Amino acid sequence: MKKLTLREASSSAKKKRFAYILLIPFLLGFLLFFARPLLLSLYYSFNSMNLSGAKIIYEYQGFDKYYQALFVNTDFRAELLSSLKQIVLNVPLIMFFSLFVATLLSKDFKGRNFTRVILFLPVIISTGVLLQVENADYLMAQGQAMISDTAIGLEEEAATYASSMGLKDLLLSIDLPAQVTDYMAEIIDNFYIVLTSSGVQITLLIAAWQSIPPSLYEASAIEGATAWEDFWKITIPMISPYIFVCTIYSIVDTFTSANNGLVTYIRDIANGQTMDYGLASAMSWIYFIMVSICLGLVALLFLRGRLVVYQER
Repeated sequence: MKKLTLREASSSAKKKRFAYILLIPFLLGFLLFFARPLLLSLYYSFNSMNLSGAKIIYEYQGFDKYYQALFVNTDFRAELLSSLKQIVLNVPLIMFFSLFVATLLSKDFKGRNFTRVILFLPVIISTGVLLQVENADYLMAQGQAMISDTAIGLEEEAATYASSMGLKDLLLSIDLPAQVTDYMAEIIDNFYIVLTSSGVQITLLIAAWQSIPPSLYEASAIEGATAWEDFWKITIPMISPYIFVCTIYSIVDTFTSANNGLVTYIRDIANGQTMDYGLASAMSWIYFIMVSICLGLVALLFLRGRLVVYQER
């Protein structure tokens, strides 16, 4: 094992101290605002809560809420599987799209900065009040109050015509397997989600691309390497830590998105007519465990599979 020199050891110690300093705001925020609600939700998941006047009475139920969520409540299982399906479909699309756009925007061309702003705008537009405005349920509720039944019928016909059914019919007409046509149709249906979810990843990958030393490409050009070889032998290994970070970010962002049906369903269980905080907490913890398993598998794939290349600088 190579021994570090005094200068290298000092530099490594400074980097570690700087990393701990950067973690302080997160740790303070977690301890002050997140730790107590997290522990309370775990406590609620093992208890039923009943109101007695102005007092809440807790009755220990063991794992009954978890059993109810997994084996009794069929809607929760369906939403859970739907969330997993969205991860499998959307995250690879988000990463491929982000890498493709970052590759294009890393080149020097006229209007490059303007193009970057345009591609990041959907991230800003899809937040806050604007997210509620573009939400389908919100639009339907407003539409029912403002337009006639005839107009609603026309709107539904237009929405059906603009959907991916036409694409599915076209692909089936050329004898492609039904699984392929369904997958392609879902890609078209989810393109807006992919576009609004890729801004941060594109920005990070552009920064990663610009951090690659030009001398590496100059050396490969002298050796006669092609652009394709440069991409796989230089670019991908050099930006692989950023690809790993963007993949983790995309998974977490998809799991916690406002468009995630499971998050909405758990919120309805807690705040709806039943107001079953115990069941909602159990569902949240099951969801948290599933997210943690997905993140662990991705980290294992990247780190143990040697897909990430780290360099000492």
